[in-house]
Parts: sequence; C-alpha cells; structure tokens
Amino acid sequence: MKPLVVVALLIVLVVLAALACTTIGAVHYPPAAVLAAFVHPSSDAGYVLWSLRFPRIAGALVVGGALGLAGTLLQSCLRNSLADPYLIGGSAGAALAIALAIAGGIAVTAYAPLAFVAALAATSIAATLARLGGRASVERIILAGIAISSLCASFTTLVILFSPRASASLSIIAWLGGSLVGHG
Repeated sequence: MKPLVVVALLIVLVVLAALACTTIGAVHYPPAAVLAAFVHPSSDAGYVLWSLRFPRIAGALVVGGALGLAGTLLQSCLRNSLADPYLIGGSAGAALAIALAIAGGIAVTAYAPLAFVAALAATSIAATLARLGGRASVERIILAGIAISSLCASFTTLVILFSPRASASLSIIAWLGGSLVGHG
C-alpha cells in the first residue's frame, strides 16, 4: 500500500476512535446525544462532554502525536528503528520523578516539568555512561539506557511499595498506566 493511503487510513481511524470516546465513559451517551450536546452545550450531557471528555480526547491526541514524533526523532538520531525512550532511560526517569512527586504530595501542575527534567537527566546519564572508556556508539547508548531504565524502574517500584498512603500508590499506578483522569 502507498504511504499516503496508509496515512489517510490512520487519520480516519484516529477520528473514529475520538468519536467513539465521546460515547464511552461512566455515563454512556448515544451518538445522537453527543451530537445534540455538541450543538447545545448547556445540557447535562453537554457539560460532561465539554468539560471532561472533549478536553481529555484533545489532550490524548496531542500527547499521542507528540510521543509519536519524539519516538521518530529518537529513532532517526540513533539510526535504530528499535530505539525508544524506554530503551535509553528517559521514560523510566520521568516515571520515577512522577512517582516521587505523587508520593511527596507535590502539586499536579509541577508534574510535567519534573518529568521532563528527570527524563533529560536520565538520558544524559545514559549518554555519559556510554562515553566512558571511549567513543559513544549507538549500541553503548542503548545498553547504558537499559541499565538506567532498570535502575529507575526499580526505584519507582520501591516508591509504590513504600508510599505512606495507599491512595498515592494507586495514583502512581494510574499515572504510569496513562490515565487522563483529572487532566483536561
């Protein structure tokens, strides 16, 4: 299949998935109710859709697109189609920062900057380790990244297990699972 056809099909699938997400939730809304709420946002369904579902769907689309772009850039920089943020330690560093922030009761507004800085730090540590004893190659960066990723993941598990509040542990797990509750 031609790449343009594949991209067009993927766009159609994303739009269909976004439309399906408007009907799915704690309260099921049939497509007719979603359409009515879209036109008349002052209804009860309109409130739920405009204040909760539409912002979450938009956020999920933006985040998904950004992650796809970041993955593509990382693969082209490392010239390795298997490279991703999990392999070079960035994702695990961000997860550890979020786990510590949730367990420490830090405000939600600080999560994104903390995650960014921690991902950058973990990736920088992996790159520094890869340069020890010689020139950094793609293989060395990935191996150092796996080591950093494993270390951060083990500390994240410790934070989850020893969090002083059970609700913090559940929040960490929900966040790491990609929950959009409370966002949007």
